[in-house]
Amino acid sequence: MVSLNAGTPTGLGRSLIVDPEGLVRLQAGDGEELLTDVLDLDAVTRVREHGTAGVSRLWDQAVRSAPALGLRPQPAEARSE
Repeated sequence: MVSLNAGTPTGLGRSLIVDPEGLVRLQAGDGEELLTDVLDLDAVTRVREHGTAGVSRLWDQAVRSAPALGLRPQPAEARSE
């Protein structure tokens, strides 16, 4: 995830680059700053398939909880399109 914020005086700065596991890789200061990093798209896929540290699979949990919340989950085929 990349969170962009304007520097002072219009914004607070402190933009972030966070990896798929939630680790903050880079954080900017209050002023104008350029951050660069290499995005590991294989890591994104791995976390989406297996969850964070293999334990948190948000979308699977949401689908399983849908009936209890009165929602109708879509079949997997519809979600993958």
